[in-house]
Amino acid sequence: MKNILLKIFPSLNAESGYYFLLGMFCTMVILFIICIIAIIIWLIIRKNRSVSGISIPSEHGSLFISATAISDLLYSLDDSFPQLEIVRIKLIRDGNELAIQVKVYYSAASEISMLQLTEGFQTKALELLKKSFGIENISRIDLAVPKSKF
Repeated sequence: MKNILLKIFPSLNAESGYYFLLGMFCTMVILFIICIIAIIIWLIIRKNRSVSGISIPSEHGSLFISATAISDLLYSLDDSFPQLEIVRIKLIRDGNELAIQVKVYYSAASEISMLQLTEGFQTKALELLKKSFGIENISRIDLAVPKSKF
């Protein structure tokens, strides 16, 4: 390595080439350590977006509705939309807003477009949450379609 460095920079002598390589090595080690520290800090600071439930204040206390109860309620919509198969429902916090992520499989043989199904599902889900639990603070319902079923 010294020989290559001396060919590229002929004005360097062997000793100064050694110090140059030592400096390069130290720089790489320091950058590696900084990257490791940044990854550790990122892992500590990152926020878990999932929420265990929703607390609704009432006159004499509060009502806590778990994410599982919300999930079970939304699974009941599976019969209303035969073109969709609900796989997973997750309650998340996005900033100061609450949202629901629904992972569904879509039957591509359906005559109804996915956009119409999405709008119908979201509207019906929000109405069901409001009617059953009185939940009105869900800002949106996101549908994710990882694959179609045929």
